[in-house]
Amino acid sequence: MVIDVNILVTIAYTLLLACITSAEMIARCENGLKSHYKSLVDNKIMAPEVFSDQNTNKQVETEVEGGTNYMEFVEEVVSVQRACMGNTCNRLCQTGLNAGTSAVALLCASEDSVQVHSFDIGTHDYAKVAQTIIDESFRNRHTITWGSSEKTLPNLISSLGENSKTYCDFTFVDGGHSRELAMSDIKNFRELSPVGSYMVVENCNSWGMAHGWGGIWAVNEAYRDAIEKNLLSHVRQVSVGPCGQDKRLRGHKRECRELCIAKVL
Repeated sequence: MVIDVNILVTIAYTLLLACITSAEMIARCENGLKSHYKSLVDNKIMAPEVFSDQNTNKQVETEVEGGTNYMEFVEEVVSVQRACMGNTCNRLCQTGLNAGTSAVALLCASEDSVQVHSFDIGTHDYAKVAQTIIDESFRNRHTITWGSSEKTLPNLISSLGENSKTYCDFTFVDGGHSRELAMSDIKNFRELSPVGSYMVVENCNSWGMAHGWGGIWAVNEAYRDAIEKNLLSHVRQVSVGPCGQDKRLRGHKRECRELCIAKVL
């Protein structure tokens, strides 16, 4: 079989351009995340991860629930970039706003014309502060629906009717971490997404392993159920940090983060 040299050159150039674009985007998004964290600290809310000792520079009064760290943030940026390559995305959807780290990743990694719709139960007051900061940084691009996603997502599906399957071009599941809630988000987001679109599930290990702040057993089981029931097709596993590979590192379980990446069937 003879391979055209021009085709090989084109492929190599495309891959190189993708790598350069990814590096530039990650650098830009990192600056965006630093700015977001600084704004949190300015509002006396502890940044989820310290950049330049921001938490120690001001008096922080409110702690936040553990969430996406920097390494996982980068993986989320890359995942969105890959899923939306060629400007194929109009709207990205996620459950769980928390301090806004993943929302920043989704917004930063996508084109300015792309909308992000977050669904959050609204338990933490600091999530509303995070929303305000995001709205100021990404004007007219972010929508938030407060309340349990077990109710808000079905309500949205019902209101959209036959158009529901085209609402979300990319989905990120990071809401409740029980088996029932994780499965509920997966099923509902599937009803809002076209076949072949990407779904990323946080705190998920596709092999069923529980790793500190990485894979959570209940979420793992929900994801594996979705694969077995042909709701999703598994694409790849993302594990960053010391996720159980070395016994000497297991004391650092807070540093492990894991994502399951799938396509909607």
